[in-house]
Amino acid sequence: MRGMMTKPMGAWTMQDMMQMMHGSGMHAGGLANVSGREFDPAVARQMIQHHRDVIAPSEQLAGSAQDPKVRAWAVGIVKSQRTEIQQLRELPEALDASTNAGQTG
Repeated sequence: MRGMMTKPMGAWTMQDMMQMMHGSGMHAGGLANVSGREFDPAVARQMIQHHRDVIAPSEQLAGSAQDPKVRAWAVGIVKSQRTEIQQLRELPEALDASTNAGQTG
């Protein structure tokens, strides 16, 4: 999926967006070796990264889509993902200091 980030503005397709959302490593296998007190912060870090990965193509889609409904949908995704990143950062017991250090959404 990382290679997709090099696509020019307007080159994103709906298929690219779906692959980005579903192929970003957000599955239980990525957390197989994490347990105990480290589990919640690990999940939060993965979710924050997943949301960031969705924001970039959504912003591109919002700026280049011809259909107003598609533009509005993409803008809504950006807003909701940024809100969820902020909510994840505010979970005091789920996040460790490294999750919040120097990270912006």
